Amino acid sequence: MSSRARILGLLLVALLLAPGCAKNYVITNPLGAPLPAPMKCAVGDIADGLPADMEQGKKPTAEDVQKLRRHLEEEIANRRLAEIFPSDNPAAAYEITGSVLEYKRGSGALRFIVGFGAGNAKATVGLKLIDRQTGATIYGGNFSGTVSSGLEGGDQAFRRIAKDFAKALKKEADRARK
Repeated sequence: MSSRARILGLLLVALLLAPGCAKNYVITNPLGAPLPAPMKCAVGDIADGLPADMEQGKKPTAEDVQKLRRHLEEEIANRRLAEIFPSDNPAAAYEITGSVLEYKRGSGALRFIVGFGAGNAKATVGLKLIDRQTGATIYGGNFSGTVSSGLEGGDQAFRRIAKDFAKALKKEADRARK
């Protein structure tokens, strides 16, 4: 194999892998100060920020949003970022809230049978960490999750969003401590 063919082959592999390496989030409000340890946090409302004219059947269900809230609680706790409290508990000094900005349920059958992006599920959620005492947003961003495998349910997009939020918050918290 010529060196030109090898270079073209490596370039093709790099182009195919590059989209998978991109960040699935944009931080809109970086953490300005270290988080208290231990942080006491609740996961609050995740609102519907989708266009008003979007068909109700194409929006995430209340169950979908509840799964996102549970995923956020799990990921925050797993990374030991905070002690999680129920949203109505006043002991929680901080609250994670957000709104669904983009949502496409997708089709598991199409993902499984056709592949190549057919039937992909996608969600983008704006999430923020709020100081309950002042009402100030101390951290926030827009987080996206996509499911392209027919073997995964569409709600895995919300799991990825929660994981990325917790991972990015931990990274910001570690940076702020230095």
